[in-house]
Formats: sequence, structure tokens, C-alpha cells
Amino acid sequence: MTELRPPVSGGISPCRVHSCYRCCQNTEMTLSLKDLRAIRKAGFSNFTIKVDGYIQLKNVDGNCFFLDRGNCSIYDIRPLGCQLYPVIFDPDRGCAIKDTYCPWSDSFIVEKWHHELLKREIQQEDDERDRRRK
Repeated sequence: MTELRPPVSGGISPCRVHSCYRCCQNTEMTLSLKDLRAIRKAGFSNFTIKVDGYIQLKNVDGNCFFLDRGNCSIYDIRPLGCQLYPVIFDPDRGCAIKDTYCPWSDSFIVEKWHHELLKREIQQEDDERDRRRK
């Protein structure tokens, strides 16, 4: 899988340097059909919940279903939103921004391609939700 994580200054992810998994706690990570297929193909089941028509990663005891002793057990096939975090799409501004919930967000760089990718992915997830509601 191609690494889509935003570039960081210094080249090493601060998440790994600081053993940080704050974004994996109480997650509301939505999943695309592509994300679902990849995770199911790897043999996992029962890792989702449905919220307002969206499919999201389930939390267990306040942590992402796939968080195991501070590490992602599906790191190589983690959802796109997880790969890009802390870059998120701000619908009020209509652009990609860094989520201030991430304590290391200042170490990440938002690039032009984030905006279009996130906008497209959000539209696809909205379309998928609308199909499920019908």
C-alpha cells in the first residue's frame, strides 16, 4: 500500500517517536467501501458500527477496535482517514486543515493534494451513505 500520510518535518512520524495514539481513542473514523473490503479481505469482522448511515470503526473500551497495546494491528491496510490524519477536511472552510486534537499536528504539512483527495473521498462516503439509506 502506498503511504499517504502527510509529510512531516524531519521525515519520522511524531506518532511513532512519541508513541502517541491519541487519534485512536474514541475514534469516529468513517470507512469507505474500499476500506471495508481491504479490512474484511484480511479476515476481520465485527469491527464497524453504523452512525447516521455512515459506517465507522467500532471503539472497544474507548479505543479503536484495531488498537493493540498502543499500536495499530492493521497499520498496512488502515483506512485512508487514518493514513492522512491529522489532515482532515473542514467543511466550513472548504479545505484541508490540521486537526488541533492531535498534539503533534504542527509537525505535519498540509499539501495541495490533500484538499482534492479529501473532498472526493467525503463525497464518495456521502454517496455510499445515501445508497444505504434507500
